[in-house]
Amino acid sequence: MKTKRLLSICALAASVCMAIIAVLYFAIDRPASMNPMLVSVTKVHVGYNADEADAAMGMLPVSITDTDGYLMGPMVMLTPENELAPKDQVEPFSLRKYTNDGHHYAVVALRTDGRVAGKWAWRDSDPRITKP
Repeated sequence: MKTKRLLSICALAASVCMAIIAVLYFAIDRPASMNPMLVSVTKVHVGYNADEADAAMGMLPVSITDTDGYLMGPMVMLTPENELAPKDQVEPFSLRKYTNDGHHYAVVALRTDGRVAGKWAWRDSDPRITKP
């Protein structure tokens, strides 16, 4: 009788431990959700015009801002004040900002010829990103 009761207690304890481990595993190892704007901005290609960029994004921009900057590559733009930006290579850009929920954003940078030169996306809670 004692052995049977001890086995029941051990089985109950093991079940509770397994349940706790399962809850912790799914709470900690839950995959991060994909930024929907990142998915959209991958459809925009360098060289597209504004209409093609809007069509690839699947929406119109929420704002369009003119700014000067140095585009290091299609995903990195430096402000003219940045010491890494060559002052003689700073040029004007039109930044088209998109959002679908107010937390995920994308920007498509167009040169003065109206062609896409750069693009990037971020979520509002990302502290590494300086928002345009």
